Amino acid sequence: MTPNEGQTAKRFTIRSNFKYIAFLLVAIVCLAAIINIYFSTKEQKQQKENTIEQLQLGMISSKVEVISGKLKDLTNNSTQLVGSDMFRLFASEVDMLKSDLSRLFAYRGSYAIDDGNDEDPKKDTSIGVNALAAQMPMMEDLLKGFVSFSGYISGRIVNRDAQTYIGTDMGISALNESQIEYSKKMFNEKHSALFAPLRRAEPGLVLDIFLPIYPPAFYDNADSGNPVGVLILSRLVSGIFSEFTASSPSNENSKIKLLQAIGGRMFEIAPWLPEGLRPINIKIDLDQNGMMIPFGIRPSIDVKGVDSYSTGLKVPETDWFVIEEAPVEFVLKDVAKYKKEAIIKTSLVAATLICLIIGLWWWTQNAESKKTAGIFKKLATTIKEQRRLVGSINAVIPDFIAYKSSEGFYLYVNSAFATAVGRKPKEMIGLDDKAIFGFDTAKKLKRTDDLVLISGDKIITTEETIFLQSKRYVMQVSKVAMDITAANKDDCFDDDIEFASLDLDDVSSTPQKGIVAVFRDITEMVESQERSKLAMKQTIEAMVVSIELVDPYLAGHSQKLVALSTEVAKELNLSEADISTIGSAAILSQIGKMFIPKDILNKPDALTKEEMAIMETHVEHARKILSEISFELPVIDVICQMNEKMDGSGYPNRLTGDGISTLARILGVINSFCAMISPRVYRVAKTPAEAVSILEKMTAQYDQTIVAKLKDIMNSIRGERLLNLNK
Repeated sequence: MTPNEGQTAKRFTIRSNFKYIAFLLVAIVCLAAIINIYFSTKEQKQQKENTIEQLQLGMISSKVEVISGKLKDLTNNSTQLVGSDMFRLFASEVDMLKSDLSRLFAYRGSYAIDDGNDEDPKKDTSIGVNALAAQMPMMEDLLKGFVSFSGYISGRIVNRDAQTYIGTDMGISALNESQIEYSKKMFNEKHSALFAPLRRAEPGLVLDIFLPIYPPAFYDNADSGNPVGVLILSRLVSGIFSEFTASSPSNENSKIKLLQAIGGRMFEIAPWLPEGLRPINIKIDLDQNGMMIPFGIRPSIDVKGVDSYSTGLKVPETDWFVIEEAPVEFVLKDVAKYKKEAIIKTSLVAATLICLIIGLWWWTQNAESKKTAGIFKKLATTIKEQRRLVGSINAVIPDFIAYKSSEGFYLYVNSAFATAVGRKPKEMIGLDDKAIFGFDTAKKLKRTDDLVLISGDKIITTEETIFLQSKRYVMQVSKVAMDITAANKDDCFDDDIEFASLDLDDVSSTPQKGIVAVFRDITEMVESQERSKLAMKQTIEAMVVSIELVDPYLAGHSQKLVALSTEVAKELNLSEADISTIGSAAILSQIGKMFIPKDILNKPDALTKEEMAIMETHVEHARKILSEISFELPVIDVICQMNEKMDGSGYPNRLTGDGISTLARILGVINSFCAMISPRVYRVAKTPAEAVSILEKMTAQYDQTIVAKLKDIMNSIRGERLLNLNK
């Protein structure tokens, strides 16, 4: 590099670095603007939320106090009644009757028709019950007078079993479930007063108030602190609750709502509606104590699809909640305005800084633009020379190289490809595989084209047989997807080869998906492999003939072994490689017996222990013979394991269970089956059914899944055909 070129390169590097620094500064300014807007807006929002939370808590607290005061006034009006010694004494006497109030009502009836005859046999001798019965009309009159004077619609006094014995409406209706529940709750728990959930009645919303009646101070159980009766007062409260539903003074968009919890659900207390209570279809969670609805954003109770800020408090001794809600949009309108102003101000500041940075960068860029143009001109010349060199190499390479569009039309071919096809490169542009190779070959190539286009940058290699000018070629075809544009096509291909303009020139620099394919001629190598396979096949067949000459009882055994074992493998849905492996192993499975003495092979009597040991060496003989042959499949392993048994009683290695491969298990079952259906000098042949039956009984030695598949085959016409292959 010359000194001038070095200085130019240095200036170019400095200018490039400044460009990156300028971009970095712009990014920092933009990021700082975004962060400033985000955090300042977030702070404004938090302040607004804190303010609305405090306002809502203050408002609903005052509302809760008002409601509690109203309820207290109602209970205070009733304390004179439940505190009078007359009612307390009467309730204490009735409490001693427990749950049996039948005598009390019977005596009351007898007093109603009393003719003054003390000898009436219907009257009980119990003076206490008689006295209570006599007092009941007076007690009812006192209760009715109090209820009427105090503005209640009804009143009752009940015992521990929620049985009414004095009431203003005893003949009208029985206690409902809620009244029974709260009556018993008053007896079981200590409360100054309880308020049942509001209920809808004919006049409007009704509130049931429960007040304890304690025994008088001079009574025997006065110190127990437990009530002896409960006064139930029912009051119409529609008008009282209407005043609480007005707009909140905190702002005109806030609303005060009264909610009532019943059976795990929330209802809005709405006296103006015919039903009085309106179910709320939104989920409202309470705090851990169940006394507060925490402040937060929730769907509005009134307006569907509108979110609101809301919080609520529970009214003591009730299941009512006072909740205030304000629309989120209204609450945050000032925040939105602040955010808009912040964006405008921050954007102006950021834009000013960015303009200064861009102006400085443009000034430095313009100063060196002419020098940079000269550098790029030299660089373009160098690239063009290198491209021509690559194109020359591509033109003389023996492999076929082509590029075609995603639609399958060739856009580029090298000289080797064109020569093999018998055309000029220009004549092949625009043709597809069908025009060059024919329909069948084009169909196979189309499948790999589709696979390449969806696989991205993955290279896919296949082996295809094609015919060009009546000559057979075996090609190793490698394909990969590539994007080519009209702008860069000249950088990818040789200038001397015409490049198609089917789509690329019309779309300027828009990327076009295509396929680069390299065809490597491996015909000679494949033919050599085929000759080797043929020679191996002939060698194997010669070995099989030799085996059958040694042991005439093995005649046809290997063919049946091949036919049945491959059929079972297919039934088990094994792969093509496994089926090929078991076929080769079956045909060679008896090869080791060539080295076993004939007197042992054909001995009619049972073999001795020593003879059996010699017989078992046929496996090792087979291993030694076949180890010199390259099968590219685990043929030898299958042959060496086929005499193993599932329980370890086989040979040569006493393998068990999963230690024996599936292919060896298949071959072991079929070998035993073929041996049993073939005659021997010491026995006659068994029928296939008898042989299968014997194998089914040997559950410890043979894989019964394979035996079952063999049985299915033997019970079909296919099995009979397979057994007759060697006849």
